[in-house]
Formats: sequence, structure tokens, C-alpha cells
Amino acid sequence: MTNLSADPVDFLLTAVRLGVINEYQGLFALDILQEILMGTQKIHTTRQNMGLLDPAKINIIANGHMPLVAQTVIELASRPEWQDKARAAGAAGIQVLGHVCEGQQLMNYGGTQDMAAYGGQEGEWLSEEYLLATGCVDLFMFNYNCTVPTLPLYAKRFGATLVSTHEVIKLPGTETVEFIPERMSEQAGKILAMALEAYGRRKAENRQIYVPPYTTECTVGFSTEPVKAALGGTWQPLLDAIANGSIRGIATVVGCTTARYGQGGSNIFRIAKGLIAKDILVLAGGCTSAVMEYTGLTRPEAAEECGPGLKAVCRSLGIPPVLSYGACVDIGKMTHTAVELADALGVDTDKLPLVIGAPEYLEQKAVADACTAIALGWLVHVAPVPSVTGSDLVVKTLTETTATLGLGKLMVELSADKTVAIYADHIEQKRKELGLSSGPVH
Repeated sequence: MTNLSADPVDFLLTAVRLGVINEYQGLFALDILQEILMGTQKIHTTRQNMGLLDPAKINIIANGHMPLVAQTVIELASRPEWQDKARAAGAAGIQVLGHVCEGQQLMNYGGTQDMAAYGGQEGEWLSEEYLLATGCVDLFMFNYNCTVPTLPLYAKRFGATLVSTHEVIKLPGTETVEFIPERMSEQAGKILAMALEAYGRRKAENRQIYVPPYTTECTVGFSTEPVKAALGGTWQPLLDAIANGSIRGIATVVGCTTARYGQGGSNIFRIAKGLIAKDILVLAGGCTSAVMEYTGLTRPEAAEECGPGLKAVCRSLGIPPVLSYGACVDIGKMTHTAVELADALGVDTDKLPLVIGAPEYLEQKAVADACTAIALGWLVHVAPVPSVTGSDLVVKTLTETTATLGLGKLMVELSADKTVAIYADHIEQKRKELGLSSGPVH
């Protein structure tokens, strides 16, 4: 394009500066505003996966990254008059289930959890088509990012009604209920009425339904404030565990899922298992959170799969070795946690024994988040290979030059085992620079 710097080094360093803006005028500001509107994250135990679908009920799926309309739909559906309307139509009631990052936000933020019509979290973006193929999704509402363009084909075949709740995304043959904050209650009522109509068609057609009978227990709702509160209002217990080597460091494993490694999430799962076995605490965000949840790594019992140091810490606190921070936008709260830890230690963020990885990245948001992490001085791992290999200068700038400027750097690695080793080596180097113990103390 014209009017952009054509010098690649200047362009990349400008992108890193924009990463700071992405964080503090984008992600973190969004997180704080959503907490004001929806309630701060609350640590609790819940269940997720497709088995939460109930053929006897009207099932609504909320998909995307902006949960405000979905929460209003849940709030309205929880009222007795709407549950009565559902029963009058022949259903056992209405439930609204979250999906992808919008689902993570609904599951993690405190304001939704106790609403009667909230049904739980379904999964990550690769499962959208499978959800519709169950035959009992009556309405699938979505907004920007991570709604696959094939859904109209599945909706037609399996009878689901598709509704866009934001003008930025429109699919062929689907209705758009544009997001207008002042009219959210009215919009929610319209969506619920459409769901009742869709259920009526399902009942009239006597549609064949199959719901996989699988759900997984998970502990979610971690964020800066609830984690700090769980530690007694101070970061000192966590810092002590890092200092004595029980916890070697922290890895934030975030982002999307891809089928390039086989089943979506398989690379993420192998990396997370390898990290906790080396006493490295893992924070998860985005579709990565769903992978950690349905594989059982967000259960306190997963402590048994950790190294002895992290196992002891998890057992004493009753927490899992993978802390789900929720959605990809909640990476802003991960940064918030890291900055508070750095402040408590009296060091800059680049000194922390921390690495950030997106082992199955897909969305463009990952690029902005990577720029943020590089600006804060962290090692950033991505896979599959990003579209930067056409220029040796670009590759060198991202993987070497930025580190010489006191920034972080990019690292690309496809092998899960090699990735775990690189994370661990980087964390040990940072520990050495901080003068911390060279070996775990158990």
C-alpha cells in the first residue's frame, strides 16, 4: 500500500510500537470495560463440551468475541416468562451456550455464571460445523472473528437459524441484528423469538439428533485479581515458589487451533503437558483454553502430571497447573498479571522467567499480540510458520535484531518436544540473570 514505510526494519519496529497501543488502548482497556459490565472473573468449577446440549431444550449458541448481546440474551432467557414460552412451545426450557472466545468470556466473567438459562461452554472454533451437525442447535448467533463461512451450508442441512449480531460479519442468507447498545434488550427478545420459531420447525420435522455424550469438568475464571486474592492478596507466595524453584517460570500458551497437526489442539496439548512436567506454570487464553479444558489440564487433579515442584504448589493451593484466563482478548489480563509480578520483583518485564507461545496460531489478532509481547521483552513462539520467510532481513530482524534493542524476539518451532525444551532453556536463562536457583528445590 502507499503511505506506509517501505523500509522493513522501520516497518517492523513501528509494528512493535503499535503493539503497546494494541495492549493498553485495545486489549487491557477492553478487559476492564467488560469487567465493569459483566463482572470480574471468578474462579469456579464448571463443565464444558458438546454433551451440554439438551435435545429437550431450545439450544442457542453464542459465538464470537463480543459477549454483551449474548449476556443480555441469557439474562432475558432466564426470566420465567421466556421459560414459560419455551414450555408452551413443547420444550423443556431455553438454554444459551457459549462457543469459542465469547463462550470463554461468558464462562469466566462473574456476571453470567448464576443465570438460570446459561448452559455452559461448548468448545473451540474447529467444532462449529460439528455443533450444527448434532441437529439440536436451534439458533447460532455470532459476531466478529472465528465464524467459518461454510456455516450456511450446515445450517440449511441441519435446520439451525443463523443470526449475525454485528454488521461487520454477514453470511449468505442469514439475518443481521445489528449491535445497538441502547436496544440490546429489544434485540435479545427478537433473537429469542427466532429461536422459538426454529425449535418449532425442529419439532415439526422430527429431526434426527445426535449429541456426543461427553462433558469435562474444568476450573476456570483465573485473572489478575482472583489469582492475587487466592494467594492472600499478595504475589509473594507465587514469587517465593518461583524463587525457590518449585515453579521454574510461567508460559502463556494462547491463540487458535489448527488441524495441521492432526486433531485441532494436539500441538497445544503436547506442549502444555511437557511444560507442566518441567514445573512450568501455564496460563491459557483463546481457543487454547478450550483445549486445556476438554483435555483435563484445567482440573486440580492434573497436578499429578506435573513435576514435583509444581505438583506440590498445585496441591497446596488446590489449583490446576494450567490456569484458564479465558478468551484471546483476556491476554490483556495476562499482561496485567505479568506487569504486576515485575513490579513486585522491582524489575522490568523483559527480566521475567516467562515465555509466550501461540503453537497453533491462525487469526490476525495473534500478530498484534505478538507485537505486544515483543515490545514487553518476551520470547514469542509461533507455529505454524508465519508469512515472513520471503525476506532474510525480516526474519533476522524478528528473531535476532529486536533482542539486541532490549525487546523480545520471535521464535518459530513446529516440534512440540523442541518447543518445550526452548521454553525451558529460556526460562532457566532468565532465572540465572535474576540470580535465582539453578535447580528445583523439592
